[in-house]
Amino acid sequence: MANINEKEMMSKEELDNVAGGSRGECAADSRHLAKYGLMKQTWAGDFLGGDHDDELASAWSKVGIAIEIHTGNFFTGGKSNKYWLDGKQITQEEAWKHLDKVMGDK
Repeated sequence: MANINEKEMMSKEELDNVAGGSRGECAADSRHLAKYGLMKQTWAGDFLGGDHDDELASAWSKVGIAIEIHTGNFFTGGKSNKYWLDGKQITQEEAWKHLDKVMGDK
């Protein structure tokens, strides 16, 4: 087994720019938002149709998060979604932590 040189490892931010984002990222957000009742249902990656971007953006805005959604299409994942809190760009993980803090971790 080859050893990975730590200098060669990508950071989470670098990995996000490689192939991240996609409907899977949106589906994960929807599950996290739904547990607080901010979305009516979770979005399991509706590959064949349905546009849930407005619903997702609306749910995030209820806790002060602005989002730029990159769902891609059936064949491409798109770029990673981008999140902002108080005008500062944050990661998805930071957005989830903010959501948990505002809503009370369940």
